Parts: sequence; C-alpha cells; structure tokens
Amino acid sequence: MPLSTRAYLSRKGTLELLCEINPAGSRFDDLVDELSISRPTLATRITEGSELSLIEQKAVSGERGTTHKHVLTPRGATLRVRMFEEGLVLSYRQYKNARKQFEENSERFTDSIFENPPNLSDEKRNQENLQTILQRSRLSHLIEDEDG
Repeated sequence: MPLSTRAYLSRKGTLELLCEINPAGSRFDDLVDELSISRPTLATRITEGSELSLIEQKAVSGERGTTHKHVLTPRGATLRVRMFEEGLVLSYRQYKNARKQFEENSERFTDSIFENPPNLSDEKRNQENLQTILQRSRLSHLIEDEDG
C-alpha cells in the first residue's frame, strides 16, 4: 500500500529533508552531512519522496563525469513554500544553528573539564551546586508560568 503524503510528512527526517534540499539540487552525501538522520533513513525518505512525486533525481554532468542531485518537484516545491510560509524553514535553520552551537560549546566544555577538572569529591560543594540548580530550575519554571 503506497504511503500517503500525510504519513510521509510525519516520518523522521522528512521535514528536515524538505527544508534542506537546495533548489538547485543536493547531492546525497551533502544531505547526509547536513541532516541528523542515518544514510539508510535518508535513502528511504528520498525513495518515499520520489514515489509521492515530491523529490526527483537529476543527472548532472561535471568534470568527473555524471553525478546525481536530488531536487524538489513542483509538488515538493509547493510543500516547501507552505513550510516557508508557516515558519518551519526558519525554525529548522534556527534549530540547525542551535545544534551547531551546542556541539561547539560541548567540545569546549569537555576540553575545559580535562584541562581544569572539577573536584567532584567535595561533597559540600556538590550539595551547594545541587541547591543552586534546583533554585534556578524553580525560577525558570516560575518565569515560564508567568509567560505562558
């Protein structure tokens, strides 16, 4: 039984793929690098998108011969425009930037822990830090409740 467009859009990585495909076409390896899904999942989403006439593969001649790029079909472009209008493309770009920043900060944090390790044996300090994060958590919930 063929997959419905609704079912396809709800699958992991589909919306990200539709946001990520370059209007001029994207190579599979470039999509793998940009998306946070596995190669097999990406291949499946591309195949499913092709079956729904949302994505197609185009042959592109280059210096090394022929390669292939994935592009949105007119139907796929209609979905992409709607995603843009709904703010989903912008949200995806912000998410990617936040994820990249998190990864960079994580690397710096990990390096700093090795260069200047905290004294995790200091139970008094550990208890104080636990109280600090509990207080911050309560404050952030209060602020969220007021904003919500």
